[in-house]
Amino acid sequence: MLGLLIIGLVFLSCDDWVQDVDPLTDSLLNEALDDEKQLDFLVTGLLGVVSEAGEDNGIENVMWKNALFSDEMTTRVLGHAPDHITWAQIWPFNLQFSEYEWEPMNHARFLADDIVARVGRIGTFTDNDIKERALWWGYTFGGVYRAMMASMYGLTKDGTTPGGVITTIEQVEAGEFGSFQSDQALFALAIDRFTEALKYSPGDNAPGVPSGLHDEVVHSFMARVYLWMGDYTNAKTHADQGLPMGEQFEILKSTSFESKYWDDSGRGPSHRHIASADWRFFDYVIADRSEGEIITSLTEDEDTNGYTASLRGYEGEPGEAGNYGTDDPRGGLTNQNERIPLMEEWVMNLINEPDCQPGSNGDCVGYQQDIYVSRSSSLILIDGREMEMVLAECALQPSDGSSDSYAGDLTTALTHINNVRTFHSLTELTAQDATDYDNPASGASTQRTTLSETHPDPVNITGPKGLLIVERDKTCWLRGVRHYDQRRWGLWHWNTDGSYWHYQPIPDSEIIQNPNVDRN
Repeated sequence: MLGLLIIGLVFLSCDDWVQDVDPLTDSLLNEALDDEKQLDFLVTGLLGVVSEAGEDNGIENVMWKNALFSDEMTTRVLGHAPDHITWAQIWPFNLQFSEYEWEPMNHARFLADDIVARVGRIGTFTDNDIKERALWWGYTFGGVYRAMMASMYGLTKDGTTPGGVITTIEQVEAGEFGSFQSDQALFALAIDRFTEALKYSPGDNAPGVPSGLHDEVVHSFMARVYLWMGDYTNAKTHADQGLPMGEQFEILKSTSFESKYWDDSGRGPSHRHIASADWRFFDYVIADRSEGEIITSLTEDEDTNGYTASLRGYEGEPGEAGNYGTDDPRGGLTNQNERIPLMEEWVMNLINEPDCQPGSNGDCVGYQQDIYVSRSSSLILIDGREMEMVLAECALQPSDGSSDSYAGDLTTALTHINNVRTFHSLTELTAQDATDYDNPASGASTQRTTLSETHPDPVNITGPKGLLIVERDKTCWLRGVRHYDQRRWGLWHWNTDGSYWHYQPIPDSEIIQNPNVDRN
């Protein structure tokens, strides 16, 4: 499929991709794709680009890098890149941290927009199902990538210019460039795309789409974006129509490409472990062992000091449940709906050192995500649990829309929070739990001692708002929402004096070639 995809991409009329092709030949080949019989091929190409997870490609790599840029994951825990305490912050320019995702992200967005444009040029269809499929996927991923750009990127280091650059099909054809657009402007453009997607259907057996729930997928993305826009009325409206509990929209992966979460932050064979789970996720599990099991890679012979935090104990031989190389390492667990599945690893070169202390901020044992346990694990983009969190936040918002109060309907908010907790076999929370909530080691605080640096102006959000933030933090882990959540709640984990970026910078490649974008 990807071999065909590469050929297909050459036909597209972006200067960078076709500069070595004869203009007349390119034009003829490009026009040949303006045929309804070619649209399924183009949709397959789009999904191939989205699902690719090789180095610096595909939507998973964008999300993985952003999880590292936010406070969901951390470096140096397991001995890799130990000198890069501010690894994600050092990379933007001298090591191109953001460069490698910017181009593939815009490439995929361009392909989605190109499908929509071709449908318009084709006009009359003999098979309307082809048109429906093409427009649903084109509009849906056109919206997804606009929302991702809005939530993850920005122009200047001072934190005042979140947003990105969209160069449209028409601008490409005219040899022009797009201009910088704010996060809110891009969110509005994403909503426009999603609104159009609701008019169409991808058909039966659409890859990654729960059967009969294609509208719910789109409503879910709209709920996410409206929440970020501060439009709680529309966020609730669309969350009510979003994916139900237990359903999720996935990107089906090709085993031809490594998974970044699996290989660089999980069980992959490279054992690079570039990014590990932030320590607070270990703390969440230790505080309530129903949140998830910790499966260990430590052996009984190695672990003479008994450092393992696994309740199940040391794992079996190859092929047995839980073993590092087993296809279903979490098989046999009592709770098959864990919210925070973790894997335990020795820190490189510190196996059973006598002075190292396991646990939060320890230095001999670290913890990896174990959501994505294999090379082919499907990537979850959005699910019904997130909709419950959106509804909980909308309920807590007062009528004046203040982002600080969160003094609305606590009873309804807890109903939605507890819907998620029940799904994960966790005990329900009470109004008293919400009122009393105060945890400076949680995702609702920048007082955490496990941050890379002591925060100069620490924040600790308590009460119902703090509880909501932490429940969302646990529920939406590695779903691509934490970065923007941190910023909208004032929980950025780096110094806010201008020393560090608040978002991934629009890379130099865009700044240099685009006369409409200036970082100064």
